[in-house]
Amino acid sequence: MTDADKGRRRGIVVLLLVVLVLLAAGGGAWLLTHGGHSSASADAPRAAYEVVEVRRQTLSVGSTLAGKLGYGPAEGIPIRAVGTVTWLPRSGTVVRRGGTVMRVDDKPVSLMYGETPAYRTLEDTSAAPPGPDERTAGGERPAPKPAPRPLVGPDVAQLEANLVDLGYRGFEPDDEFTAATAAAVRAWQADIGAAVTGRVELGEVLFRSGPIRVVADPAALGSDAPSTAVQRTATEKVVTASAPAGSVEWAEIGARVKVTLPDQHTVAATVRAVGRTPDDAGNVDLRLALRNPARGPRAGAVTISYVAQQRKDVLAVPVTALVALAEGGYGVQLADGGAFVPVTPGLYAEGEVEVTGNIEAGTRIRVPR
Repeated sequence: MTDADKGRRRGIVVLLLVVLVLLAAGGGAWLLTHGGHSSASADAPRAAYEVVEVRRQTLSVGSTLAGKLGYGPAEGIPIRAVGTVTWLPRSGTVVRRGGTVMRVDDKPVSLMYGETPAYRTLEDTSAAPPGPDERTAGGERPAPKPAPRPLVGPDVAQLEANLVDLGYRGFEPDDEFTAATAAAVRAWQADIGAAVTGRVELGEVLFRSGPIRVVADPAALGSDAPSTAVQRTATEKVVTASAPAGSVEWAEIGARVKVTLPDQHTVAATVRAVGRTPDDAGNVDLRLALRNPARGPRAGAVTISYVAQQRKDVLAVPVTALVALAEGGYGVQLADGGAFVPVTPGLYAEGEVEVTGNIEAGTRIRVPR
């Protein structure tokens, strides 16, 4: 290759390099012209705070308590029958009005509804003839003895009410045990396989306020201890728990709570009973009724979620809005970035805090991001 050819080739290379530099410079200028603003906007620093308003709201603090799902503790039943226990129902049986709680000496002990416990034999005392008149020492005949009066009382009234509800008629329900009442009793006794006497012996009927779910002791069958042969529980599933006596202010009768069942489903419940006397550990018993007892498992451990503290219609701000003041205490900064308004924190709940002080609802304040 001649020196002239080499010179021409070097010139072409230099020219190409100049063109490339010019193109690169033009592309950079285009990027600066068309893309510079977007890049600067994307990289602009965000504000370190946001502005919110002080609001009135209800603040609640929740808590939990361990409980048990079941039918509650078994309680004794005042059985007054005397004799040998000859039959018991299966545990878990719900006995209703007219049902048999047990058999003693092969005689049924029937459940009837009423608040007055059985305490005497119920019979027609007016049917007894008056005793013979006794002459005085002087041989004079005294005034005749008054005729026997019928048996009267609330236990008679509730017996007659039960007979009517069981379908026995022929008498006017009141609080007097009359011959018509005795006739209805005989019809009832014949139907249940009891001795037909027309009177209700003490122990033949168990009066309770409603149905009972029976827990029977199989070992009592054949024993002479009817009073301990059966116990009762609630007829529907309930939640029971124990808590320190000083921590159950929330548990007012009717208070609503949430219950997480063993299968992790959550259902609604209400407080039905709160114990008044603490046990040796200082705890009281709680009983809660499920809104839908038929749902969920029969028994197991549960978690009770309740509102432990609550403030209604209070001024509240995000907790992060509080600023420690140099002179002590806390304040919030107004939206314009100027003054700090001193406030007194109250209840903290779910990221919000109750505040009081020289501040009103609607005031705009700064909250750090």
